[in-house]
Amino acid sequence: MRRSATATDYETLAGLLHDAMQTWGLDGIVEVRGRSGKCDRLSGDLASPLQASILDNLRPVFECLTPSDQDWTRAPIGGLPDIGLVSLGSLDVERSESN
Repeated sequence: MRRSATATDYETLAGLLHDAMQTWGLDGIVEVRGRSGKCDRLSGDLASPLQASILDNLRPVFECLTPSDQDWTRAPIGGLPDIGLVSLGSLDVERSESN
């Protein structure tokens, strides 16, 4: 991350951050925003205008999917934030007891 101090523009900074992610075996998108613009980098390449537009308008969807005999039933999960992260983990200590 020390190399990021040498970046002089958003594109260079996004590239350096993405390279650092790949060093740790992570893959994804890096979005750098500032007062004078932004840059999106996806898997080492610049994000296309369509990808950038989708990311700008992306909204989280929290649903509970329950299997039935013939199909899956979807039900929204309420009470969660519109912005941020939500993690879900098993409440059972033993994996064999998990539903």
